[in-house]
Amino acid sequence: MSMKNTVLTYIDRFRHDRRQRLVLGSVLLILATIVSLTVYWQMRLSGIAMTNETYCGYDEHIHTEECYESVLICSLEESEGHVHDETCYDEEGNLICELEESEGHTHSEDCYETTLICELEEHVHTVECLVDLEADVETAVDWEATLPILTGDLRTDIVNIAYSQIGYTESTANYTLAEDGITHMGYTRYGAWY
Repeated sequence: MSMKNTVLTYIDRFRHDRRQRLVLGSVLLILATIVSLTVYWQMRLSGIAMTNETYCGYDEHIHTEECYESVLICSLEESEGHVHDETCYDEEGNLICELEESEGHTHSEDCYETTLICELEEHVHTVECLVDLEADVETAVDWEATLPILTGDLRTDIVNIAYSQIGYTESTANYTLAEDGITHMGYTRYGAWY
């Protein structure tokens, strides 16, 4: 009997440990899913910006070293300079050299100015560059074409009009950003009308 109790105790402990491992595995799976979805949500705008067509009208460009040129602004000419030595004097000590003494000049960094020579504007695409302000825009004629013929019975007409708008969704290409800078507020015929 003692052997049987020992085996049953081990079986109970095994089942208990197994349940704990299953609960722990489930909790880890849920947490991993939450982290994955959070990372995906934060990176989706970067991915959209990298793959979608832009509508801002600008090419993306950041000025590099090739966009600049060093221009000489120094008014002095480079020269070695001249210092009178014994060859500049005759035997009586009179100056016979036709050159004037000078220090000379070598152009340094201060003699140059860096100038932008690139004709392109600097522009980095942002989320606003992806907005197509022409996408899904409707006129009153377009919208009215989706409405049913009115019967004159107010209750029936309201239901029929509401039914005719089922399936209409806001634009995913034409939107503005909410104050948080992330949330897209897509164009709708209702918002345009309002």
